[in-house]
Amino acid sequence: MAVFIFGFKGKKKITKPENTQEFMNFFLQKVKRTFELSEVANIQQTSNSVSFSGPIFRFAWNGLNFLNGTTSATVEIVENNDALTVKYRLMFTEWFFISLVMSIILFTIRNMPTLLLAVFFFVWGILYGGTCLISIVRFRRFISDTLIEQENK
Repeated sequence: MAVFIFGFKGKKKITKPENTQEFMNFFLQKVKRTFELSEVANIQQTSNSVSFSGPIFRFAWNGLNFLNGTTSATVEIVENNDALTVKYRLMFTEWFFISLVMSIILFTIRNMPTLLLAVFFFVWGILYGGTCLISIVRFRRFISDTLIEQENK
């Protein structure tokens, strides 16, 4: 698991199922369907990965979907000798800049120099950090639930 200013990447390792190709196909199709239901753009699928990327400032909002603040995402399955590793990466470039601009606007409107910096970082942290944290937690849960669903079949 790695968190960086514009995104997040992680991985989950599972034991290799008997029918690896069927497992990979099911898993990637489920991820692709989730991306499609989230109304994201530019969905691309290969034999071992699914990704989407949208133009910056797409202003996506389709209810309380965990991909609303996500600019792009990639999910990849890597096959090892005894295990499968699901690697994923989320990017929040759009939301980073939106929250930064909103914080700067608040920063310039206020007229209290001693509190300006604290207010700036607090507002930016709530807007950006909160959105990213919710997206990361819900995306990780989605990956885990999908893996569990397929393992139980």
